[in-house]
Amino acid sequence: MKELSFALGIALVVGLMGCQGAGKQATEENAAAQHPAGEQAATQTPPAGEAQAVTLAGNVGCGHCNFGKTSECSSAIQTADGSVTVIDNVDPTHELWKLREENMKPAEITGTIAQGPDGLQHIQITSFKIL
Repeated sequence: MKELSFALGIALVVGLMGCQGAGKQATEENAAAQHPAGEQAATQTPPAGEAQAVTLAGNVGCGHCNFGKTSECSSAIQTADGSVTVIDNVDPTHELWKLREENMKPAEITGTIAQGPDGLQHIQITSFKIL
């Protein structure tokens, strides 16, 4: 009985590791179910040399734990088409970092898009709105 209790305790601790123990919860079906088509803004990469502001609408979560895209925890947004964009310059005191920990909260992020050194799409945030 003690062995079973110990094993269950270990399983619980392992399950809670990472960002709120979220694991890779977000699937394209979850994102689509939480926000039906038409609610998300299109993701567009501006032409080279032009830094145009775009607004991405979708679910904010952890780039590592929810979306499995980044090597470390980071704030990211997943749009209705399933694409994930890393939100740059979000430190642990920023509201979007805390929102990331709440797992899959709807938001709109406005900023300029660029490809990061990790090969992922990044957005330099200028404003955001929690929906």
